[in-house]
Amino acid sequence: MDYELEVGVIIGNSVPKLQGLDARDANDHIFGMVLLNDWSARDIQGCEMIPLGPLNGKSFGTSISPWVITLDALEPFATPGPNPEVALASHLEDDVNKSSYEINFKVEIISGQHVTTVSESKYTDLHWNGPQMAAHLASTGADLRTGDILGTGTVSGPNEGSFGCLLETTKAGKEPIILTDGSERKLLLDGDIVRMTGVVGGVNSGVGFGECVGQLVAAVDI
Repeated sequence: MDYELEVGVIIGNSVPKLQGLDARDANDHIFGMVLLNDWSARDIQGCEMIPLGPLNGKSFGTSISPWVITLDALEPFATPGPNPEVALASHLEDDVNKSSYEINFKVEIISGQHVTTVSESKYTDLHWNGPQMAAHLASTGADLRTGDILGTGTVSGPNEGSFGCLLETTKAGKEPIILTDGSERKLLLDGDIVRMTGVVGGVNSGVGFGECVGQLVAAVDI
């Protein structure tokens, strides 16, 4: 079992089927954002990835933070995003000067009374922003419904200590991490608690998502 630190983009105003959407207009259809943990069963995912891609390895559980931060609240913390490496399709073009936000993330594993910080990353580490993902989904003719949550995919930075899942952090289990209680982890064990936090702007001057927390418990025999 593994966690994946993601951002959940919550749709507010719907987009009908076959209407399409441009990234520049997508903020009018996004209500806000939450932290999202896309729990992953890596052994099942490994069976599915070739040739089909993940299905049951990711379909059994998702956790989100208790607070939704609206785009209005995020606006004062807008910042430039990464420059596109190639020319974008027209529906993905966005205002690069305000295409990201100053959001800092932390992932911790709690084992008993011991807390270990596993990673710290930033929203600016994401290559694609929420409006671009909404626009790209709508480009297929799909509708976007009020209340839909779009997961960004794992938020990982470029350096050690900034990877948003244990699969990346441990290099697929080749380099286990050491928790503060002295135990090793390649992947999660029963009883482990994963706590994700995110702060927009700064601890004293910004706003937070609250804690996205979940505990892995033993599977039930069926």
